Amino acid sequence: MKVNSDGSVEVITGTPETGTGSWTILRQIAAEELGINSQMVRVIPGDTSVAPFDRGSGASRVTHVAGWAVRQAAQEAAACLKKSAAKILGCTVDEVVMQGGSFWQASRAERCLALEQVAAAGPVIGHGSYEGRKRDTVGFTAHLAEIRVDRDTGAIEVTRLVAVHDIGRVLNPPAAEGQVEGSAVQAIGFTLWEDLAKQEGRLCSTSLADYHQPTSLDFPDVEVVFVEGAFGPAPYGGKGIGEVPVVPVAAAIANALEDVAGIRMRDLPLTPEQVWLAIQKKEGEGR
Repeated sequence: MKVNSDGSVEVITGTPETGTGSWTILRQIAAEELGINSQMVRVIPGDTSVAPFDRGSGASRVTHVAGWAVRQAAQEAAACLKKSAAKILGCTVDEVVMQGGSFWQASRAERCLALEQVAAAGPVIGHGSYEGRKRDTVGFTAHLAEIRVDRDTGAIEVTRLVAVHDIGRVLNPPAAEGQVEGSAVQAIGFTLWEDLAKQEGRLCSTSLADYHQPTSLDFPDVEVVFVEGAFGPAPYGGKGIGEVPVVPVAAAIANALEDVAGIRMRDLPLTPEQVWLAIQKKEGEGR
């Protein structure tokens, strides 16, 4: 991490941005530690010729692992800034108060230095490195689905999905909610329609005409509930939310199907044909 003479901050990282807001949360963490607006922080990605090695995006641990590295780098940069401010103010480092991007001596608050004044006094660099542990907690979730089943065709309509997640402290509420909603759409797609049909080893689903994916018309009401309190290992007590929301959806829909139609299906997708055949089989057995 580098603090420039104009007060802007650059975070140099190998962490990729795959569309999940990885760089946004890293900017937020850097800004939080330095007491500045996140708009003053810029993420500069790169390979190992310009940035530290990063294992990539996976296991719902970008905020956890890369976040801790950025937090460490920001804390080191903050310590460097306070040291420079102490020289300018003529006091010890322990007497320097750093808040909101400004610096002053605790006993003489009338003299205040701006971040750019302190950063211009010399190069401000911070380093951070973090390796996750296997026992670190990711997150917990429970989903409930409400569905309608057409017994004449076997078609399933998901009318409501309640997604409850324990992800520790929610660091970016809009992004976390969007992650859950997006996962719900993806999971409903492979639960009800998406089927890679094969015949003699050849793929038959070759276009979106016979490989249906959910659209806005198929999207049910999704109620996202975050349970905070049991803080996790990520910075500020967060837990992972990357892959977790996609996991329970299929089981929730299958459970709802068993509740409404009395059939238990364990193979995906739950196509109208397969559901109709299962209903007919159950009704035949009941005669």
